[in-house]
Amino acid sequence: MKPNRNRQEWENELKERQKNIQWHDTFRNGQLLDEFFFLDLTPVTLFQRIVAVLIALLFLCVPGYVALNLFWAAKAGPIDFRITFFMICLGMLFTAFGAKVLKSAFRRSKSNTQDRNCRL
Repeated sequence: MKPNRNRQEWENELKERQKNIQWHDTFRNGQLLDEFFFLDLTPVTLFQRIVAVLIALLFLCVPGYVALNLFWAAKAGPIDFRITFFMICLGMLFTAFGAKVLKSAFRRSKSNTQDRNCRL
């Protein structure tokens, strides 16, 4: 009887913890992340910039992997042009997104630049 009671207490505690998660908080955090990646409107911490660099490197490694696969497939025999064209377009899309994220990771925030100019 005791294991059932502990499990029910655990389930009740878990349900209570989940009540504290509010959808608008996660929505706002997602919006701030999008603003950082694409618009550079929000100030971010050093940790967030490091994570942005890692995400960008992940997106920049995918086209290299695609190119290697296309090279090995071409050695094995002829490849359909449509597949090659699709993979090249996909690689270019990943490269563009990775470059954009990498650029915003190293870009200074406009608000920090204005504050620094006011102090001088």
